[in-house]
Amino acid sequence: MKKVVFRIEVLPLVKILSSFILNVVFNVILLAIYGIYGRFVGIHILDMLYFSVCLAVLSLGLSYITATLNVFIKDIGQFMGIILQVLMWMTPMMWPYTMVAEKDAWFYKLNPLHYVINGYRESLIQGEWFFHHWVQMLWFWTITGMLFGAGRILMCRMKGHFADVL
Repeated sequence: MKKVVFRIEVLPLVKILSSFILNVVFNVILLAIYGIYGRFVGIHILDMLYFSVCLAVLSLGLSYITATLNVFIKDIGQFMGIILQVLMWMTPMMWPYTMVAEKDAWFYKLNPLHYVINGYRESLIQGEWFFHHWVQMLWFWTITGMLFGAGRILMCRMKGHFADVL
């Protein structure tokens, strides 16, 4: 990092793109399983692509923040592992959030991953489009935009200090 000159912003992007390729492979496997069971997703493949992009942009914003903070605070990686595990268990992946009482469902909708996971489920199982829950879509893109913007600003302001700390 000290002697080689390149754009540091590329490092989180490389990690996200490699994970995105893995996501595409798993989506193809999912489509194959759907095909084995005699179901065809049809035009909702576009929904799968949309939600994959949503996940990539959210991950990139979080990666910019955590990559920058990890340079200065070494334990941020372990902390983020805990946070991501809590978020995973808070996100209803294996069960629909409608199983929760309506008065408590708002809590799950605050999690930006809820929009992506529920969107995958509703588009593949129920055949609903990604804009069906437009309020959640606006919430997701607002949170994602703020995280992405904050991550880019944080990285741009702090990258001059990376060589000193590393």
